[in-house]
Amino acid sequence: MEKVKLDLAVEFAGLFLGVWRVPTHPSESVYVTSGQLLMQKPRDDVLKIYRSMGVDKAGTFAEPEDHIAMELQFMNHMCEKTNTALKDGNPADAKTCLEVQRDFLNEHLGKWVPKLVADILKSARGDFYKAVAKITKGYVEMDKKVIAELMDNLVLPSNSGVNSK
Repeated sequence: MEKVKLDLAVEFAGLFLGVWRVPTHPSESVYVTSGQLLMQKPRDDVLKIYRSMGVDKAGTFAEPEDHIAMELQFMNHMCEKTNTALKDGNPADAKTCLEVQRDFLNEHLGKWVPKLVADILKSARGDFYKAVAKITKGYVEMDKKVIAELMDNLVLPSNSGVNSK
């Protein structure tokens, strides 16, 4: 088990810390701006979205707000808010949460995760990070479909001011 941990640490350092070559940085700004720089407009954009939904990164999280871990954590938060709204009998709030998720996937994760995955698949030497990359890309693609299906099937009261099924 120690050898596996060491091998994964070496692979991580090679992929994400620049030991082998220029690192693959899992942040949106790197993938959607010229110059592949961190802390650019995409970071500012997601920060605005997070704050509009009452989310901020933990002070102990050192990566930028457009890091894949933060963006996926935001999606998790929105899933929980959707679930709570449905359990509480608030389909209009659930619809709003689903719209935020749909838009976030289309405007953020869906635009850059495929490029990140391609870089990982090209650079990884072992199977572990390749598999994680493929799973992540598959999750983003599946989540788009699931959210669209949920929105199509969400029944809203006719007096909610929102179109209903």
